[in-house]
Amino acid sequence: MATGAPSASAQDSQPVIAQDGPVASTDMMVVENNPSQSEELPESDQSALPKDEQNSTDDTMTLALWNSPPAEGWLKFFNHNSEEFTHKEITVSGQLSYTMPTLNDVPSVEYHANQGLSGNADWVPIAWQSQWFDVGGRCRQDHDLSECQITGNGGFTPITIQGSQEMRRFRPGDRVAHPTATGSNPKWMIYHKSWVVYAGQVRYAPNGGSGTMQSTSPNSSVDLNNETHFYNLLATLAANKFTRPGYRFTGWKSRGTSVVQQPGDTVYMAALRYIFASQDSIYDAQWERLPQVTSMPSTGGTGLVAMHLAGAGLCAGACGGVSSLVRRRDEHRK
Repeated sequence: MATGAPSASAQDSQPVIAQDGPVASTDMMVVENNPSQSEELPESDQSALPKDEQNSTDDTMTLALWNSPPAEGWLKFFNHNSEEFTHKEITVSGQLSYTMPTLNDVPSVEYHANQGLSGNADWVPIAWQSQWFDVGGRCRQDHDLSECQITGNGGFTPITIQGSQEMRRFRPGDRVAHPTATGSNPKWMIYHKSWVVYAGQVRYAPNGGSGTMQSTSPNSSVDLNNETHFYNLLATLAANKFTRPGYRFTGWKSRGTSVVQQPGDTVYMAALRYIFASQDSIYDAQWERLPQVTSMPSTGGTGLVAMHLAGAGLCAGACGGVSSLVRRRDEHRK
């Protein structure tokens, strides 16, 4: 299932043509008269150059990329609504790796506020999901492959899930190796995007009961790039903490499937970049009414029991004896 992520757009350049998958845009430019970008030979090796090139900074030196990291550009990070976390942007400056930012300040998402459910969120952030690059393609549309060809995704290599390429997922703090390019020009630029991956939470409804409970988050410590866990994570249904006088708890009923399950049972929760409001992860407490207990009066109890038994058709010989005893007691009181 393709994610349908849009390709990143290059700034002030002609971006690489986006393909069906979320290919990050790239750009490349020649740096002229910039000694800081040139790969000058050590002073001891200057004699190997022609005299007119020794210690020269006025002439442009033709440099080459050999599986080199990007020299300029950015990595940007977005939420489920494609709103950018501007303070998380990484400026590309030739780094050999990039550290994925924290999720601590990324808000959870609530679609069922003020409905009496457990917790305060339907979805919680668990990871980042990142574009890959057009390996084998040109760094820039108006240059040929000899000038700059993308040779590797680095750590952004896509994964295959159910036969389709998907964006790789990363946890906060993961260090991701840079993509690479080769060619006759000294510099290339990238414009790359990542999005938050959210996990659904189990939310509990008292359904006539009262009290509070915490929602249940799924186990997200598994390999998020594994086909088994890419779309679904396992959560364990919690023990009931709601109360309802005169009733006993019998289980949790999913609003999505109408199946009643017990605390300790495991259920699948979605792990997605695109999230939505759903009733499927809400579980209603199920209740069974307890039998009614009738209290007996302090006098005449025996006679009432006898009458009750007789009315229910349950008397045998014992009822006659009880009735006789009641008659003798009444005669004595006269």
